[in-house]
Amino acid sequence: NRLNYKRNPETFAGKTSISEYQANQIADHGDRDLFNYIVTSTINEYQLLAPRGGDSRGLSQIAVNMVKNRVSQINSQSRVTTNNTLSVLLSLMQSSASLPGRKLVFLISDGFIADSRNTYVMDMLHQVGSVAAPAGIIVYTMDARGTFSDPEIDAGKNAFPDGMASGTSARMPSLESSAMREPLRILADDTGGRAILNSNSFTDAFQQAIDETSSYYLLAWRPDTEEQRSGKSRIRVSVKDHPDFRVRLRRNYYAHADTSKSGKAEKSTSAKAATETPEAALLTTLGALYPRQTIPTALSVGYMNSADQGLVLNASMKIDRADLGLASENAGKSEIDVIGAAIDDRGLIVPFKQVLTVVSDPSLQNQPVVWHQRLRLLPGLYQVRVALRERSSGHTGGAQQWIEVPDFSRGTFGMSSLFLAERRSEAAGTPVAHNNGSKCPTFREERLG
Repeated sequence: NRLNYKRNPETFAGKTSISEYQANQIADHGDRDLFNYIVTSTINEYQLLAPRGGDSRGLSQIAVNMVKNRVSQINSQSRVTTNNTLSVLLSLMQSSASLPGRKLVFLISDGFIADSRNTYVMDMLHQVGSVAAPAGIIVYTMDARGTFSDPEIDAGKNAFPDGMASGTSARMPSLESSAMREPLRILADDTGGRAILNSNSFTDAFQQAIDETSSYYLLAWRPDTEEQRSGKSRIRVSVKDHPDFRVRLRRNYYAHADTSKSGKAEKSTSAKAATETPEAALLTTLGALYPRQTIPTALSVGYMNSADQGLVLNASMKIDRADLGLASENAGKSEIDVIGAAIDDRGLIVPFKQVLTVVSDPSLQNQPVVWHQRLRLLPGLYQVRVALRERSSGHTGGAQQWIEVPDFSRGTFGMSSLFLAERRSEAAGTPVAHNNGSKCPTFREERLG
């Protein structure tokens, strides 16, 4: 489970609440009216009033120190949380770049502070957009609070020392709402998505994002000047004769690197690949966050409970012959190293290793290469991973699948995975269907995916 609870150290049981936005306005913008307002609320809450005829300056200073300490703590914690949020989002953009095609990222957040005085936040926001552009990622953001009102407006308590007469508290909800949502708008606009606000329906929000990104126009643009080619200019798109139409597009775009630099990078990459051992390349492919598709690989998994072997997992793998190095004149065959593992939720690993030999045969050109592997497993939730490497070209491929193997030892009725297969009769060579017998038939070919 990659979702972890992180405790917020700002826990305050009193009535005087200070939000992240209020702490930012006091600490970074010097809002004296807001500071005095919160100090007054603290004095009223703790009854820091001198007796009649006494001096209340010492008691007032206690309230001032309390507010300063809380503001400093909340502001510091807010910066740490914002930095962690953007760092995780940036890491997601970078790791998703290896996935083919366009990607849709949905960010659900109650917002955070993107203060222009804290330039690192704005820099990270634009960095996320810059990384998302070459990766083909569109970000849709949604305010997790939906439609909301100020929680302090409650008839059961009086949280306003001035009765909202000064306007300090009256204007705060709208200003805070706009400030917390601004980063969500920036992320969506920079990547060509949309910020979905004031909505309590996650289902409708997801459907809107899918509908809007499933159909789009692909525009080509060729820069004319060196300044445009450097990536410093901005692109604006509008619909002719329709000023009322709004066009959403990715604001960030990237310029290809210089040929000389890219040539050096390719040489260094090829040199690194040449020095990497085949075993290391296989292990790297097996442990990749997303399956590598230099050789597109399909994987199908299922389980059976047989009387002689017990629980058995069947893994069927498939690749296309066209993706192998069989087209060259001297390629009579292609040898492929295959490794795989079934990993359960307790960390137990059941590995396997194979070597495939694919012979070049024009009559089999349109037939995929299918092979299988059986593993004896205990009941549990498993992720099955497979990685392969062609020895001649060094190209790799991989696939992943999840499967839950139930526990049949309790004596309850259960059913194995459904397998569809055929095998040819030895006499006539025609496909014969098998629907009886205790043993699993020998697969000739299986539809995967």
